[in-house]
Parts: sequence; structure tokens; C-alpha cells
Amino acid sequence: MATGTEEQPKKRRSVMITDADWARILKAAGAEGLRHGDYLVQAHRFWQNAPDAAAAGIPPQVLRSMMHMLRIIEQAEKLRLDNLDGGRTWRRLEAEAELWLDGQTSFD
Repeated sequence: MATGTEEQPKKRRSVMITDADWARILKAAGAEGLRHGDYLVQAHRFWQNAPDAAAAGIPPQVLRSMMHMLRIIEQAEKLRLDNLDGGRTWRRLEAEAELWLDGQTSFD
């Protein structure tokens, strides 16, 4: 996905997720005409930016579904990293994310 005018290189990521949840993500991404990774990024950006989902015209069930999927992926990654190194990497990533968010003026 482009940020500003620079194209960011994509890297393969790994998460543990149930087959049923993964199928729902793939179906939702397909309905939007997106690859699953791009769908997850857009869903996350929407969640971060939407001051009022109803005003944005997002049906409540769609917003709930997006939040559900993001929460599952977050929990799966946290569990994976907790098992990897007792959560040190997760805590470092949380701190880096907070610093990054604090430095953002817009998510457009």
C-alpha cells in the first residue's frame, strides 16, 4: 500500500487463526475486491480513523465484523509472541506503535 508517494515493500507475515475466521476474512476481502492483507490494513485504518462509523455510512454489523476480525488477529499475534519470548517482543511493538501513533497528524 502506498503511503504518501512512496511504495512500501510488503513482507510476508504470519498469524494463527481458525479456518472459519480466515474464511470470513477472505470472503470479506473478496467482496471488496482486495487481497486479504490489503483488506486487513484498510480495516485497521478505518478503525483508527472513523470518528463515527454511523456517520460514515458503515452498517453496525460490518463494523462489528471488522473489529471482531482485528481483535482475533491481535490476540493470535500476542499469543504467538508470548510463546516466542515471554511477551518482550509484543511489549516492544506496543511501545513503538504508541510512539508512531503519537507522531501522526493524520491517517488520510
